[in-house]
Amino acid sequence: SWTLPGGGADRETEITIASNLATNQMQSFFWDINDSDLRYSPSGFPMVQCSPRVDVFDSKIFCSAELTHADGAERIGRRMLDPLAAISDPEMIVAIEQSFQSSKNTMLRDVLSSLDNVTGLTRGRATVIGHHAHYTGRVTYHSDVMANIQKLQAKDITTIVREWMTRERAT
Repeated sequence: SWTLPGGGADRETEITIASNLATNQMQSFFWDINDSDLRYSPSGFPMVQCSPRVDVFDSKIFCSAELTHADGAERIGRRMLDPLAAISDPEMIVAIEQSFQSSKNTMLRDVLSSLDNVTGLTRGRATVIGHHAHYTGRVTYHSDVMANIQKLQAKDITTIVREWMTRERAT
């Protein structure tokens, strides 16, 4: 996991996409090496996931892996950090741009899907609009997030990863 600067609603889009990009990179990495300590889905995808927690004071990105047994936990944890360096590698720009666009599309899909979810324990429409209104003074959560997704550039995300999601800062 990593602690990132806070910012609440204003940073939600970029931190969520950074989290999605990290997931994509880790899944691609483990897909290629087929590690026996890591569990894979029936369709062959590595069971690796990063999730953001965006808050006003600080934000966090948590990454986890589903293991076949506990013996490889420390080794898999260290190996999960390896693919993040590729996000800042100029030779990987085409692959990163594709993964970035996929992450933007995923987030846009999730925002549009949330319009149908009127209530929920944590991410219902009323909750997200209420939190957004509280922190920004605007009730236009969905429009604001979609606009932020559209204006975001890959370099914005690679900067977050390069500065905040380093091996040295991982906990």
